[in-house]
Amino acid sequence: MRTRVCALTLGFLGMTGLASGAQAQCIICSCSASVPTPVSFGSYNPTSTVDLDIAGRITLSCLSVAVPTTIAVSIALNAGTGSGGSFTPRRMRFGATKTLNYNLFTTAGRTTIWGTGTGGSSVRTDSIPLSLLGTVSRSYDVFGRIPSGQNVPPGLYTDMVTVTFTF
Repeated sequence: MRTRVCALTLGFLGMTGLASGAQAQCIICSCSASVPTPVSFGSYNPTSTVDLDIAGRITLSCLSVAVPTTIAVSIALNAGTGSGGSFTPRRMRFGATKTLNYNLFTTAGRTTIWGTGTGGSSVRTDSIPLSLLGTVSRSYDVFGRIPSGQNVPPGLYTDMVTVTFTF
């Protein structure tokens, strides 16, 4: 079991890191992560009575050069740098004191918070079949929501969430 970490930026920024590593049953195996659809909320209107919902996507690509196998993957998202370790809610920050509450979910229904399996959150799991001399890519949708009714001043609110793939 190996853990690989990549960083995913929320707000108005994009991917800042990649994950890679070797699998125990493979001669040469590697996995990398990307964010083909950034998680970006765009503009938030504090006077709106409707939650601001978005969707993004994380893609994991794995290459196998030796033994066909299936790897179990666990995908966790931390609480972010602006939340003080809490998943309820996560917070984007503008300056030192201004915050905008949001969260990330595992499904479009936005009922299960995507996190580390602690603090009321859940991780995503998957089984990825690897073949001889093959690359397999899997995409995982990330569903975000900023609740309506937050009286915040204009500004660029951002947060950095770390995505951890455990093989």
